[in-house]
Amino acid sequence: MSTGEIPDLLTGALILIVDDEPANLQLLADLLKRRGHAVRVAPSGQLALNYISRQKPDLILLDLNMPGMDGYEVCRRLKDNPDWTMIPVIFISASDEEQNIVQSFVAGGVDYVTKPFHSAEVEARVETHLKLYRYQQHLEALVQEKVREAATAIERAAAVQRVGMMGVISTGIAHEINQPLNALKMRADSLLYWENQRNLPPVQEIMQDVRAISQCAGQISEIIQHMRSLARDQKPDRSAVCEVVATTRNILQLVEYRLARQHIVAQLEIRNPPSQVMMATVHLEQILINLLINAYEALGRIDRPCKQIKIRLSAAGSDLLLEVADNGPGIRPADREKIFEPFHTTGLTENNTGLGLPIIKSMIELYDGKIWLADDAAEGARFLVQIPAVESAGPREDKGH
Repeated sequence: MSTGEIPDLLTGALILIVDDEPANLQLLADLLKRRGHAVRVAPSGQLALNYISRQKPDLILLDLNMPGMDGYEVCRRLKDNPDWTMIPVIFISASDEEQNIVQSFVAGGVDYVTKPFHSAEVEARVETHLKLYRYQQHLEALVQEKVREAATAIERAAAVQRVGMMGVISTGIAHEINQPLNALKMRADSLLYWENQRNLPPVQEIMQDVRAISQCAGQISEIIQHMRSLARDQKPDRSAVCEVVATTRNILQLVEYRLARQHIVAQLEIRNPPSQVMMATVHLEQILINLLINAYEALGRIDRPCKQIKIRLSAAGSDLLLEVADNGPGIRPADREKIFEPFHTTGLTENNTGLGLPIIKSMIELYDGKIWLADDAAEGARFLVQIPAVESAGPREDKGH
């Protein structure tokens, strides 16, 4: 049966009757079997719990007063178990005192029937609560299906976000690969030249070129592996350590060519930040790239002679404080409170999945950090990220751009 189909609500349920009176067990069992239900009986509370641990019923008719474990205790134990808590329990008792009725609902019962009971009343109450239970199961299945669909949609959108990120840094990647690729080609051309001359140089010179070719190929392989790690969804590594300044410079080097094409100037200020933070390098890289992409896309929507992105590395107590600010159009007041919500977009950028900021926010929080949007920016937007530093790592003294 698919989650879109509502199950049969009136027949075929498994009902457990718990009562220490054999006559009551027989009467209720006969009544419910005639309605097409499967019936199991237990003469005590402990035997009932033993049975439920082996097979979960759809509904329980529970006597209130039994020797040993009474109905209240049985019901409380059911509700304390997450696998059993949703099973509807209808109490049956000879007592019609208000205190007993209230206590049965407090214990977790869904209904209360007094003895001597009328067959039609028991049937009606059982069918009503079976309907509610089956509908509840059906709705829970629908919710789980929608949660799975939403998770799949978020995963796909996150993949799109990472692909978009790679598109922004593709120019920088090409430049990074171009240098070792040119060196590799030059060495290979040298070998081909000597082969065409049929006058090979000494073996030592040939091996020198071969080693250089191998080294260049290794550099290209490292760059490709690095790009793959940036595009991959990786789990946080709380034992990892990341070099703050070197990582920031590397990312700026990757994006500077793309920024230059839009006449955007990126400035890096280093104001004595901690040298290392407790975060995987690839995650700090992803945080930087996402924030730089936001600034880049915001600046791409305006026409002004001087477009700037400022990155500042400083300290907040013993933590790293990373700031990324731009002089773009800024964040509208209506968007500020929702800026970190999944799928919320400002409408100021194209091809925005609305997942970049929520993803890095979750990532930062997994490392016990935080991110927020400053409300004191004179123009544009200014994002701040605080990340715990490695305790033994002292601040860097160098300052630069």
